[in-house]
Amino acid sequence: TGINLENKRYLAKLDWNINDFHRASLTYQQTEEFLPSPYDDRAQNVVLTSHWYNIDNITKNTSLQLFSDWTENFSTEIKLSQQTFDQVNGNPIDQPEVDIEVANGGHIFIGEDNNRHENQINTDRISASISGTYYAGDHTIKGGFDYQRHDVYNLYGRDLHGTYQFDSLADFAAGNYSRYDLRTPADGFTVDDTAAALVYSQFSPFLQDTWQVNDRLSLMYGVRVNIPKAADAPPKMPGFEAAFGFPNDYKLGSDNKVVLPRVSFNYSFDTERHSQLRGGIGAFQSVPPFVWLANPYQNNGVTSVSYRSNDPADAPFSPDAFNQNIPTGGPSGGVAQIDAIDPDFKLPTVWKTSLAYDAELPWYGLLGSIELQNIRARDAVFYQALNIGQVQGTLADGRNSYWCTLGSLSGSNKNCGRTPGFDWDSTLLGNTDKGSSTSLTFALNKPLVDGWFGSISYTYTKADEVGSDGSSQAWSSYQFVSRVNPNEEIATTATREIRNSIKASLGWEHAFFGDYKTSITAYYNGRDGLPYTWIMDGDVNGDGIFQDPAYIPLVDDPNVSYGSATAEQIAAFQAFIDGDSYLSSHRGQIAGRNQSRLPWVNQLDLGIQQELPGFFSGHKSIVRLDVYNFLNMLNEDWGVTRQIDGFDTRFMAALDGINADGTYVYDLGSDSNPSWQNLTPYDADSRYPSRLVSRWSLLLTLRYEF
Repeated sequence: TGINLENKRYLAKLDWNINDFHRASLTYQQTEEFLPSPYDDRAQNVVLTSHWYNIDNITKNTSLQLFSDWTENFSTEIKLSQQTFDQVNGNPIDQPEVDIEVANGGHIFIGEDNNRHENQINTDRISASISGTYYAGDHTIKGGFDYQRHDVYNLYGRDLHGTYQFDSLADFAAGNYSRYDLRTPADGFTVDDTAAALVYSQFSPFLQDTWQVNDRLSLMYGVRVNIPKAADAPPKMPGFEAAFGFPNDYKLGSDNKVVLPRVSFNYSFDTERHSQLRGGIGAFQSVPPFVWLANPYQNNGVTSVSYRSNDPADAPFSPDAFNQNIPTGGPSGGVAQIDAIDPDFKLPTVWKTSLAYDAELPWYGLLGSIELQNIRARDAVFYQALNIGQVQGTLADGRNSYWCTLGSLSGSNKNCGRTPGFDWDSTLLGNTDKGSSTSLTFALNKPLVDGWFGSISYTYTKADEVGSDGSSQAWSSYQFVSRVNPNEEIATTATREIRNSIKASLGWEHAFFGDYKTSITAYYNGRDGLPYTWIMDGDVNGDGIFQDPAYIPLVDDPNVSYGSATAEQIAAFQAFIDGDSYLSSHRGQIAGRNQSRLPWVNQLDLGIQQELPGFFSGHKSIVRLDVYNFLNMLNEDWGVTRQIDGFDTRFMAALDGINADGTYVYDLGSDSNPSWQNLTPYDADSRYPSRLVSRWSLLLTLRYEF
């Protein structure tokens, strides 16, 4: 089970590959988006069991392979496989979601999570591969084609049963909500029509040659072409093409093909001790991003509509999941959110280059290597907001403003100048060639000799990207990227960049009696913390997105005032900035994306294993004890991994207002609960009580071999 952050929600994701029939039902807690972590002392959240959800899935795999030798020089290989995956997420009882705010900013969650009102995916994947290999002297020529066909049904019924927010328990008792959202099928359509029903196929011919130039040099070169095809287009939204210049019903075809040339080499030097030089360059494509390709089929502006109300008199609270009241004002924004694909979109590809040297060293049987790798975006994914509005001016720190009138933080004052009739959170899926990663690794390896073995490596990495694209939802992939101005195509430090990393292992084994070995192994992983961005708790530029990099004020800054904050609170805020190396050195500037970094991480794992006789001849029993995070067992302050809620953003202050001249009013919170965000240990919490990262743990294993 892996945990993935999607739309600021913690979800459970299963990825099983089994060759038989399997079924599982798992229950997880999760918290609403935009909420502080349970570690955050500013808020405590209560998630009732009605808000939990089940994951029920079935996976079936069937495969067939045929290998044939036709002559001594020619052979073929045929592979066929089919995989079906059926998953339903949700609570056994259909209910609206209710979010009740309580004292100190905490929340109580009741009812079915709004992302799981109806959530189902069914896929049927067929894969086929036919290839032939011909041996012609110094050449080994291989060619053929791969074929994939994905039949996907993806139902994402967000807010289908209604989602309510209440400002207090008293308001909840009175049915006086502050916000009500409903997303429901449009007239003439059903819930099934709102799902993404997509048939995607890809045909990939390829040809390569491995040439043994001489007894020291070998070359491999070839080309692969991936040709995608979608069977049907998304429903066409009237007026969309006239407004934005391209249709929303575009479907992938042969025009979106990608050509992937590659070449690599290996050269062995004529030296007393073995040494070699290896490397290559080529274009590579990842697995097609089916979930992103499915978004335009779900959010098309035709099959579903979204409503929003802030007045219970207009649409009273209803606890009945299937009888939600429709606000009289019509759909919010005129239509539902629309996700579109750029007609020039190419499947994500990168250029990858590597060069490495390996050598047997003259000391203690050590093997040394140095490797340089570079990955550069060829056609990376790039999400843009289609209808964010028009620039209305600039704010005091120089960023563009989308407020209709400066001086008000009202929601109706945002996204000024947007195209009427289309939601502000519509997206366009396109490409960018910006973004790269370069890493340099030095490694030493000592094979097992006289009972000892070990290795050590150091890697330096420099990586940048335009967007992190960390969500399955198009709008979330756009909005959860910190940027000064909307739709910026600027490559900055990658969200998952680990700048410096050290890995080391050491082991010893010895047979004290017979062939039964005693072994002790240790593995160390030390690395830089992940990067993050200092942001404001609020919408600074009026584009509707709460992900704006913070303006870091000077000590006496005319661009920032502090409202009702006391002199002591302001002094504490200034001291907090002075105590942070990045903030203190960038006063008077807007914080850069991912320019700060979490503390260094140390992790040491220890394993002790003893082999023992079995009950019969040829049998063996093994006892093993693993100590995870051994450093933390020695000292509770060691081996701790620090985190911030949301992974890559950290609040510096809260936005309390924008003045008519574009200057800011900061809310510094209270003495006991300041508005800036502190780091917390990354470990178990109320959502994941079994997650052990910053604590030591023991695992005892008993194994019997025969």
